Amino acid sequence: MRSIFILALLFFLLSTSGCVSRVTHAEELIETGSFDEAISVLENVLRDEPEDARAIKSLRRAREQWISRRLLEVRSLRFGGNPTGALELLNEIILKESRWQVYPAGAVAFTQGEEFEEASKLISRHVQHALKDQKPLKALHSLQRYRQILEASGSPSYEKMRASTRTLGSKTCAESIKKLNATDLFYARFLNRYCGAFGGGGPDLDRYLAAEGSVLYSNVGLSSDFSGKSRGLYEALERTLNTALRETPWYSDRSRRTLDLTGEGHFASALNQFSEIRRHYYDVKVPYTVTRTVRKHRPTPLPAQGSAHAVADAIHAASSVLTIAAMLAGGNVSAPAPTYNAPTDETETITETHYRTETHSFDYEVRNFVQKAQISILLAGELGEAPFSIEFTNEHQHTTFEHNNALPEKNLWPHLPQFADENVWINDDANLVSQKLKSTLRKKWESFHCVNSALARAVPEALHRCDLLYQGTQIERPAHVENWFQTQFGLSASETEAAIQSHPLAL
Repeated sequence: MRSIFILALLFFLLSTSGCVSRVTHAEELIETGSFDEAISVLENVLRDEPEDARAIKSLRRAREQWISRRLLEVRSLRFGGNPTGALELLNEIILKESRWQVYPAGAVAFTQGEEFEEASKLISRHVQHALKDQKPLKALHSLQRYRQILEASGSPSYEKMRASTRTLGSKTCAESIKKLNATDLFYARFLNRYCGAFGGGGPDLDRYLAAEGSVLYSNVGLSSDFSGKSRGLYEALERTLNTALRETPWYSDRSRRTLDLTGEGHFASALNQFSEIRRHYYDVKVPYTVTRTVRKHRPTPLPAQGSAHAVADAIHAASSVLTIAAMLAGGNVSAPAPTYNAPTDETETITETHYRTETHSFDYEVRNFVQKAQISILLAGELGEAPFSIEFTNEHQHTTFEHNNALPEKNLWPHLPQFADENVWINDDANLVSQKLKSTLRKKWESFHCVNSALARAVPEALHRCDLLYQGTQIERPAHVENWFQTQFGLSASETEAAIQSHPLAL
C-alpha cells in the first residue's frame, strides 16, 4: 500500500511540474509579445488541468494583451489607407472577445469604441452603395458579416438599413418570380431560398412538378440477367445504385420517373486445394553447467569494544531490536554474541546450472485452399436521348490452410481454414459499380448543363442547373457561373449561398 501511495505521489508531482513548466514558458512568451503562441500553450494546459489558477490568470492576461495589440493594428491599418483590412481585423477581434468572454477596459476600451464608430460608418457606406446598385443580397451579406460590430457600436442607422434591405429584397424577389418560365425548375428553387432570406415567400414549387418529372428521377430500375450466384450481385446493385442516384443532381423524391438500366451480371467462383510441406521453428531451453571456485568464510566473534566495522554495527543494532521486542512481549531472551564472516585461505567449488535458447525445426504437412472469384457487370441506360454504359470487371483471391498437428510443447496448434465471405466481395464490387454510375451521371449533367456558351451565360435556369454540381463542395465553379453571380448580386457564388441561407429574422 505504501509503495502505491509513493508511486501516485510521484506521478502527481511529475504531472504538476510539467504543467508548471508549460505555464512558465507561456508567461515568458507573453513577456516577449508572442501572444498567439502563449494563448495556444495555456489553452492546452487548461485542457489537461482545468482548475489551474495560475494558467487561468495567465491566459486572461495573454488574451487581453492580444486584443490590445490587435486594436492598435486596426488603427494603424485605418490610418494607413486600408479601411477594409481594418474592418476585417476588427471583426475578428469582436468575434474572439465574444468567444473568450474577455473585453477591454480603460484606454483600450476607448480605442475599441472609436474603431467601432469608424467601422460602423464604413459598413453603412457599403450597405447604402449596395442598395443604390439594386443589390439587396450584397447589403444583406454586409449586415450579416458585421452584425456584432453594428450592434456593439449602437449605430442609429442599423435598423433603418435592415428595413431598407428587406424592402428592396422583397421587391427584387417579386420581379424575378414574374419572369419565371414553367420549365425554370432550378432557378425557381434558388429564388425560393433567395426570397426566404428577406422574410418573403418564394415561387410555388408545385407549379414545376411537370418539369421536375420530365428531367429528374426518383429511383433506379434494374432489369438484367442475373441468375444463380449472380442473384446476390443483383440485389446488392439494386440497393447501391439507388444510393448513388440520390447523390447526383438527377435525383428528386418528387419525381415519379425511373432511370431504367439494363445489364448483365456474372459471378464465378472456384475453390482449389493442394498439399504443402512447411517448416515449423520453435525454441528449446538447453541446460548447461558452470563451475567456479570461491574462498570460504567462517563466523568469527567481533571484538568486545571499539569496533568501527559497519556490518558489526548493523548486526548489533538488529540484535538490540530483537531483545527489546522480546522484553515487551514478556520473554527473556539473551542476545547472541555479535559475529561477522571473516575470509579464510580455504576454497570451495560451486556448480551452477544455466540455460541457453536453441531454435529447432521440423517439417509438417498442411492443406492449402485458394478461393477465387470473378465478377463482371455491364450496365446500359439512357439520359434523354443520350445513351451511356458502364463496364466493370474484378477478380478476388483468398488463401487459407488447415492442419491437425497438436504439439503444444513445440508451440504448434491445429489450424482451421478461414474462408472469405463471398458476399463481402459482392457488396464491395456493387459499391464500386455504383460509384462509377454516380461519376457517369455527374459528367452527363455537366455536359448537358455546364456548357460555356452564350446561351448558358444568359439563361438563369441553365446557370443554376450547372451550379447544382458545385453546391456544398470546394470545387471551383466555371467562370461563366461565377460571373453571373457577381453581375446579379455583387457577390461570389459561395458568398451568395452563405447569404441566402440566413434566417429571415437575421434582418
